[in-house]
Amino acid sequence: MEVFKALLDKYGSSLTSQQLAGFLCLSIHTITDYRRKGIGPKYLRIGRSIRYKLEDVLQWRENNEVNPAGDE
Repeated sequence: MEVFKALLDKYGSSLTSQQLAGFLCLSIHTITDYRRKGIGPKYLRIGRSIRYKLEDVLQWRENNEVNPAGDE
């Protein structure tokens, strides 16, 4: 919960594509590609702007975690 609060303080409740790219250490091109392919986190379209809710980003990241040992 502390991590969430720290991220909330840094980014606010929603992130732009540029902020998301920085947070995930990915390029903006990769973020755009993930969105177009439907494999990235859920997003909101507000007019021409794209926003990602922080809680959706964290949930997406958790759902895509891979355990190399194969233990589930």
